[in-house]
Amino acid sequence: MDKMKGQGSTEYLVILGAVLLVSLVTVNLLGGLPSGSSTTKEQQSKAYWTGTTPFAITTAKVSASTITLSVSNKLTERVYLTAIEVQDGSGNNGTILTPNQVFNAGEEINLMNISFSRNNPCNGIAVGSTYEFKGVSFIYTQGAITGIRQQGTQSLVGKCSTDTVTFMYKGSQVTYGVVISQSGRYWLDRNLGASRVATAYNDAAAIGDLFQWGRLDDGHQNRASATTTTLSTTDTPGHSNFIVSTSSPYYDWRTPQNNNTWQGIDGINDPCPAGWRVPTSNEWQAEINAGSTNYNAAYASPLKLTAAGHRSVGAALVSDVGTWGYYWSSSISDTSAAFLNFNSASGWMSTYFRGDGMSVRCIRD
Repeated sequence: MDKMKGQGSTEYLVILGAVLLVSLVTVNLLGGLPSGSSTTKEQQSKAYWTGTTPFAITTAKVSASTITLSVSNKLTERVYLTAIEVQDGSGNNGTILTPNQVFNAGEEINLMNISFSRNNPCNGIAVGSTYEFKGVSFIYTQGAITGIRQQGTQSLVGKCSTDTVTFMYKGSQVTYGVVISQSGRYWLDRNLGASRVATAYNDAAAIGDLFQWGRLDDGHQNRASATTTTLSTTDTPGHSNFIVSTSSPYYDWRTPQNNNTWQGIDGINDPCPAGWRVPTSNEWQAEINAGSTNYNAAYASPLKLTAAGHRSVGAALVSDVGTWGYYWSSSISDTSAAFLNFNSASGWMSTYFRGDGMSVRCIRD
């Protein structure tokens, strides 16, 4: 009798173990076990999304402003991806991509600079923090069948990264970061020509170059560039000299004046990278309204603005470094142009001669 009872107990344990094993396998197939470790969740997410069909996500980069996905079509035929939908960590549904992208059989495509239609989980949190997209779905067309939904059963998890923009400046490739200002706009993280993001309002390595209004990136903006008194009759002077002007009433580097050299991303001489431009007067005013009211507040803002000084149009002398900040806008005012200026006490918009040398900070169009 005892022997038979022991035998039954052993068989029961074997059966119970098999049931538990099947349960574990089932849970993993349905989306994995929950984990308190963000690293473990990232590993589970990567393992899951690189193996999904028909669309797999091989890499994902999420920053405060954009998301970049490398998506692969694992089918043996062409499909048409019409949208990617997600649910963020707060339970908000939104579309992060409406690509209308054709994927050939087995093709992998980098879908870059995708804008969010709802809350971005990396906006306002530190780089390196964990983001999570729940309920990721691919909407696609296969043959004559439209509106097919591939619904993921596991979150897309990763670490928030920085935005960067790589472009050519003064003949060399440079990479700047991207920040979201107090007014909610996207800006480069430093002045054109600055070697780093400012660590203080008077950081010498972060003051950058001084542009004459409407001129292109031709070297004249270097603080110690050579000078000439010969005014340019074209939009491209063809040299790197700072053009000194004492000709009233214009005090401009160009004759006759051209109001359109810095107007929008299509400005003839826009020195900013593609998709970026010199901000308007109203856009600078929005930053003042949001709190950039003196050089301490301007530095404390996400823009990390510096008191970079200016270079005078009449004598090419650099002055006010460390005490005043002067930032060009693209907006004109009669024969002058509008600019942001601030000191230790206050900040406001004003106008001045276009031949003066001032800082440039680029805003995304």
